[in-house]
Amino acid sequence: TLIGRKEWVSDHRFIGPRERVANHEILMSQIRPIIETKTSDEWNKLLSDADILNAKVHTHMDLLNDPQVRAAKAISWVENDTLGNIPMANIPGQPMPIAGDKLSHSPHVGEHNQEILSDLGYSTSDIENLKDDGIIGTFTP
Repeated sequence: TLIGRKEWVSDHRFIGPRERVANHEILMSQIRPIIETKTSDEWNKLLSDADILNAKVHTHMDLLNDPQVRAAKAISWVENDTLGNIPMANIPGQPMPIAGDKLSHSPHVGEHNQEILSDLGYSTSDIENLKDDGIIGTFTP
């Protein structure tokens, strides 16, 4: 009714969830042009005004600018040594990440090879050979 397709209410292809799934290609080919006529915000308002439960699918930037995300302080911005200022999700009950904290650092390619491979039993010379042969990445700060 909201989109002006009252005939779909009794159309056997769309009468229930199973029928809509079975005929999704037909339904989507008809509904896409209608959806494209308005913005997400316009559809959100129309659907909400019609008391239809809905939520906008956010882009990354929408999420970062969402008032609820900001109010809940769900994202912190930390300085990364190679990427600059980056967003990090805050985990409820955990301290907020801060620049320089080991949990706010994204490892570089090969940064922990020595420790990991040593723990797996590789000797220092084996690890150097893997580096020299280009089998593992290397990292130089």
